[in-house]
Amino acid sequence: MSSSKTGFIIGSILNAIGRVHDPNVAVKLLTSDETIVNDFKDLIELNTKRKSMTLE
Repeated sequence: MSSSKTGFIIGSILNAIGRVHDPNVAVKLLTSDETIVNDFKDLIELNTKRKSMTLE
């Protein structure tokens, strides 16, 4: 996977959080030194929710 595609995917997920939830979660994700796996899974779920809202 190219860095451009990776950036697009991550950017889309971070953008989704600002559209359907609290954007501070994305800021915390980017600025935290803690393990972020669970937070990122939550963002992926929110991105999926945003996609389904777009289709409606």
